[in-house]
Amino acid sequence: MTGTSSSVSATILSKIFRPLFPTAASTSTNPSVPPPGNSGGAAFSPITSAGKKADIVHFILDGALVPKTVASVFTFFDIARTHPAYRRSVASSPLRAAVRTWMRHRAVRRADVVVTTSETAKRDIAAGLQIDPSRIAVAPIAPARIFTPGTSDPTVLDRCGVGRRPYLLFVGQFGRQKNEDALLEALRGVPETCLVLVGDPGDLADATKKRCADEALAGRVFFAGRVTDDDLCSLYRGATALCLPSHYEGYGLPAVEAMACGTPVVVSDGGALPEIVGAAGIVAPLSNRHALRDALLAVTRDAAIRERLRAAGLERAREFGHDAMAERHREIYRHALAR
Repeated sequence: MTGTSSSVSATILSKIFRPLFPTAASTSTNPSVPPPGNSGGAAFSPITSAGKKADIVHFILDGALVPKTVASVFTFFDIARTHPAYRRSVASSPLRAAVRTWMRHRAVRRADVVVTTSETAKRDIAAGLQIDPSRIAVAPIAPARIFTPGTSDPTVLDRCGVGRRPYLLFVGQFGRQKNEDALLEALRGVPETCLVLVGDPGDLADATKKRCADEALAGRVFFAGRVTDDDLCSLYRGATALCLPSHYEGYGLPAVEAMACGTPVVVSDGGALPEIVGAAGIVAPLSNRHALRDALLAVTRDAAIRERLRAAGLERAREFGHDAMAERHREIYRHALAR
């Protein structure tokens, strides 16, 4: 789950939607209309050509033109691309990023119904793109069914180098607004604990890579690279805690996955993260430069805190179920067809 943001999100949604809506992404019986989860380029050509036969088409992240007689639903996760931290991270290719952002925003404005994953994202999309909030529906993503409590596979931990040492876990696409530097800085004040980073190391800024190798962190930071869901589940299960220090998140699926595995969660107050974890995680305000370090010290040193977070996280994760997500999308499709 660590490729480009579009392919990552599309892959996640494809895995979730296919068992829930096996017939298609539309109410059409046309077998050429693929289910939600396809993203960009040629993947949309069947939808475009089949659009006249479909009653409704659901796009994920990247859209296509459909006849006015076809109802359109567009899943748009957040406006993170407008965040200053994101803009700084794509400074080397600002035109490409700007064009893609403009295309997605245009698709949002054209859709009959926009689907997003949190009330925070809904509010920010409505305000940022000047869209009537009544056109935006919230449908949180359920974690894949593989993410459950259990024991970690030691071979997975050996492969990424951390072995049997205690570790914190970060999962996501490096750079952009993910704020890895703050996590690395906080780790300096958390002794005898390692950090496993799941994602493509090639996406890290050179300065961040150097920070990983400095004296205080040498031998404590490990790169797992891109991993399968099986390996990711094992990494969640073995972690002392998941940490997401993002400047902004419209949802925060790794937090939901971690809670479903019974792993304590530490997040920033960026975007929807406090909304998603609720009282089941520790929230470290971005405005307090010591808050993240203090939260990590608490969760690594206090077994009672970890057990409380584990129990609360499992309960919270049950609120993000597949049945609820499926029914919510059925409601959205009915609403789109009635517009």
